[in-house]
Amino acid sequence: MAEATAIDTSVVVAALLSWHARHPDALAELDALLGDGSRVLLPVPVLMESYSVMTRLPPGQRLSASDAHELLSRTFASSSELVSVEGRGAWQGLAQGMAANISGGATHDLHILLVARAHGATSILTFNERDFSRLPLEGIRLRVPGTR
Repeated sequence: MAEATAIDTSVVVAALLSWHARHPDALAELDALLGDGSRVLLPVPVLMESYSVMTRLPPGQRLSASDAHELLSRTFASSSELVSVEGRGAWQGLAQGMAANISGGATHDLHILLVARAHGATSILTFNERDFSRLPLEGIRLRVPGTR
């Protein structure tokens, strides 16, 4: 199986919103991944959170629901794999999180990690390296756009 990269919300939002301070690095990395035939995984929780963030920004930066949907769809619908974990996988992941003393907001990052792992990700592209580094990565490396 080809190497796969899961994309985190922090990168999706930065890549798609041109006013974002990290837009150039995020867009360059995302364009490279989507353009070179890499397996790009878009975890369902990332899709939903990205839509949520883009539609709740302050006035002047906030996207309408239809604009956020269009932007996400145009960028990812045909160029990435929308992936999730359900049923027993979610229960097993929650048990792993409990064993690693993961709680609170870190549970959301754990969910993204579990989805990425379940679908063969070898890396997670994120600006939230510190948050993910506290999780049991077990061979999945973290990549930060703009750093090589």
